[in-house]
Formats: sequence, C-alpha cells, structure tokens
Amino acid sequence: MAEREERVDECSLDKKGCRDTLTCMFDLKRVLFAAVLFFFAGSLVFSVLGLRKTKSARIFVKDKGSGHLVLQKVVLPKASSENERVFWILKELISGPTGDRYERILDPDIEIRRVIVRKDIAYVSFDWKFIDSLYMNPALVVRAITNSIMLNIRRIEGVKILVEDIEPVSTLGNVSLGHTFKKTKMGRDKTLK
Repeated sequence: MAEREERVDECSLDKKGCRDTLTCMFDLKRVLFAAVLFFFAGSLVFSVLGLRKTKSARIFVKDKGSGHLVLQKVVLPKASSENERVFWILKELISGPTGDRYERILDPDIEIRRVIVRKDIAYVSFDWKFIDSLYMNPALVVRAITNSIMLNIRRIEGVKILVEDIEPVSTLGNVSLGHTFKKTKMGRDKTLK
C-alpha cells in the first residue's frame, strides 16, 4: 500500500513537473536572452572605451599590376610611444600585404633591431637580411618604409635606416643608405631620383 501511495505521488509530481518544465523552459529562454544581451552590451562598452587596444594605420605596399606603391589600411596594436608605433608599422610592412593584388617587397625574416625617434627623425635598425630586400628595387623599399612611417606619424620629418645599428656606406642602385630620407609634398623621397 505504501508503494501505491508513492507511485500516485510520483505521477502527480510528473504532471506538476510538466507544467513546471514549460515554465522553466520559458524562464531559461529569458535567462539566455539576458545573457546574450549582457555580452553584447559588454562588447559595445569595450569597443567604445577603446579597451581593444588597436589603431588603424595606412602603409605603402607594392601593387602587382602597376609595380607602384599604393596605400593599404592595416590595424596595429595601440602604441604607448612613437618608437613603439614606428616598430609596429615596420612589423606590418615586413609581414607583407594582404590580398592578391599586392606583392611582398621585404623579406619576412627581417628582424627589427632597434627603433629610436629623436626630435623629428626616426632611426630604424634592421638585421643583415634587410640588405637582401634592397637588391630588387631599393628605391621602392626605402620609399615604402619612409612614407609609411611619415604618413602615420606626422611629426617625423625623416627616416635614417641602419643595418645592425651601423650606418651603411653602400649604395644600391641610386639609393645611398648614408642619407636621412625625407618625404616631399609629392610623396617621393628627396634623396631618391
């Protein structure tokens, strides 16, 4: 008899449980909606407050069709100093362009040894692999580096390229790395012909 009473109670709980299950499912949907809404609002707040720590920039890359330098928009980590900003611009140039329209002009294995911004000149030092990238078209490589830096950091008026922290005395094509490269109004470097 006690078993019969327990079975009757279980059946009534099941029927009551069915009504509660529908209620619970409705409550679960509301909770999930609230969670999605909460995460959306959180991501919106993070993007508005700038907590994502990125900044857009424009760099010069080589167009495959024309062989000329063209601008490409990239996203860089936010930098706390001009030295760091120049570093990230150079890293993006070294990593190469995105898209099939563009061609790589720098060896992806190049290492940036040092970046120092003094007054209005950016001193950038690469390892020896940088020289290999200059053999094909040194003027194009130097223009891409110089113009990309000066376009994104307006205060910089010149770029001095060093190899292994030393000023190279060599000339490749019509480019002498002994100069400080400066941008003209037309976007061409004054020291390049």
